[in-house]
Order: sequence, then structure tokens, then C-alpha cells
Amino acid sequence: MSYPAPIIINEPNLRWPIYLVAATITSLLVALAAGVMHFSATRPHKNIDEAQRLENAIRPGVPEFDRFGEQIILENFLAEQTVHPSDDLTIDMTAVIRNSTGRTISGLEIRGAVLDAEKQPSRERTVVVVPLRRTALEPNEVIRVRIVLPGVGRDEERSEVMMELAAVRFD
Repeated sequence: MSYPAPIIINEPNLRWPIYLVAATITSLLVALAAGVMHFSATRPHKNIDEAQRLENAIRPGVPEFDRFGEQIILENFLAEQTVHPSDDLTIDMTAVIRNSTGRTISGLEIRGAVLDAEKQPSRERTVVVVPLRRTALEPNEVIRVRIVLPGVGRDEERSEVMMELAAVRFD
């Protein structure tokens, strides 16, 4: 049995449709990749931690919160900003939190915010640190907390960056 040799297209009028199809497919792939990159760079960031809130926690406005809030100490607060190619800023806040309450903390919620000139939050994010990162925070123990605020516009008014206790729950 004999096999036919590979076909080589020597005619120029038979080659140009193949080049046209290849160029069209390549152009579509490049346009699709550019569209995906543009969409991912410009879409608004959603607060992923929005659904995660502590239940049965002590929150601001309760007298116990003021008393225990003074004993949960935020130390070594540091805020850094990073510029991204999409011309947005990401603010990265870190702090060390010390439990000086004398009680075991079974739930800890921390809020980070960027404040404008009127001291109103222009961007904020609340994260649950305990029990998600650690099961409990014993008396006199410390935990390092990091909150990242992405998508801050360069032209947004920023007068202050802050991190504070949002809620606490004890055993």
C-alpha cells in the first residue's frame, strides 16, 4: 500500500486564505486577552470579607466595648501604599494586637479605613482575625493583623489611614 506525499501548496492564490484565517484567529486571541486584562484591572473591588461578621460580639456603643476596647491594644501600626499599573493605589496596613483584658478572646474583628478631610471613611474593610486565623487569643498574647485596601484612586482625598477594633467576643 502506498501513502500519498504531503501536499505542498505552491499556488499563491491558494495560500492567502490560510494566512487570512491564521491572522484572524491570532488577532481574536490577542483582543480577547487584552479585554480580560482590561476587565480585571478596571472592575471595582468587592469586599470579600463583607459576609464574615462575628455573631454575639460586643460592638461599639455598648459600655463593655469601651471598657475592653481600651485593654485590646494596637501597637506598631504601619500603613504603606503601592502603585499599580492601573494607576490605582493599594494601601497595606499592619499592626500587632495585644490582649490585655485578662480574658480569652474567642472572636476579634478589626476595621481598617482611609479617611478623607472630614474624617469620613472613603475606603474601609473589616476582617475577622479570630477565629479565622487563630482559634483564640489568650491573655497577654499578641497577633499580627494585616488589612489590604485595593483600588484606592490616586486622586481620592486621603487625610488619614487608621485601624481600629470593630468587635470582640469572649469565651
